[in-house]
Amino acid sequence: NLSKVELQRSVYFANNPSSSEKNVPNTENAKKIKIKNDILITLDLKKTIYNKTNITYVRGPIELKDDKILLKDFIIGVFDGQVKNNGHFDLITKKIHIVSNLSGINSEKALSFVTRDKLIKGTLYGNVSTDLNVNNPQSIGRSLILHSKFKIVKGQLLGYANFIKPVAEIGKILSYNGPKGESTGFESIVGNVTVKNKDVYLNQFEMTGVGLNATGSGVYGNSGKMNLKFTVALSGFVGKAVKLPILYKGIYGKNVAYIDPVWLASVYTGTLLFGGPAGALLGGIAKLNQLAVEVTA
Repeated sequence: NLSKVELQRSVYFANNPSSSEKNVPNTENAKKIKIKNDILITLDLKKTIYNKTNITYVRGPIELKDDKILLKDFIIGVFDGQVKNNGHFDLITKKIHIVSNLSGINSEKALSFVTRDKLIKGTLYGNVSTDLNVNNPQSIGRSLILHSKFKIVKGQLLGYANFIKPVAEIGKILSYNGPKGESTGFESIVGNVTVKNKDVYLNQFEMTGVGLNATGSGVYGNSGKMNLKFTVALSGFVGKAVKLPILYKGIYGKNVAYIDPVWLASVYTGTLLFGGPAGALLGGIAKLNQLAVEVTA
């Protein structure tokens, strides 16, 4: 196969047999021929393993068109559910844009892919938009921009993620009969998450639980530093609704969730609901919480 430059040279010598090499026209500035690619591959794979993860099936088209790899309804069966992907990878700019629809994902199995900690159980549904630039290997992580809306149904908060645990500290006073162990069951969690510059922003969190509801927001930094606040609403003392502010502040894995000591102190002084022995007990808990904050700050 002759290039355009080689073809020009051959035609020149054919028309000018007596010419020498130095008389050949300068072809350094000849325009490059851009070959248009249009290749379509349709995959239908079953039971494969990628990065120690069992994938039940891979189905859909992959198209190489000009300078882009295109995905359209490219489906991956994984974590007991499926992920449907649409998007492209620009071979020139090395930028990736993918929009994914998640359906029936086992959240516990999915999280085990990124952490050993048991944090949550439940079935995950949602949409994720991902943008990534792989042009510079050293800055791939910081180039990631992710937006996700999700819903988890019929699940449990586990271990470190179980921010309901501090409620048990004042459960008797609030007539709270909900879960008090290492896990807290819920009917659903609806949320909205953004990842940018390696920081994770929880923009929306709404949980419908058993005997309680919760909302929350905050940020988890790439250094492991947390600043999250949840508000738990439950039936309260003498039938009044109580909203408990619960905080995660400090370093992930080191600082645990605790009831906002400012709120407890205000309860203790009788500015909210309680007085007498109940307020005194809450005041004691407030002081313990405040001490914990001072020690871990």
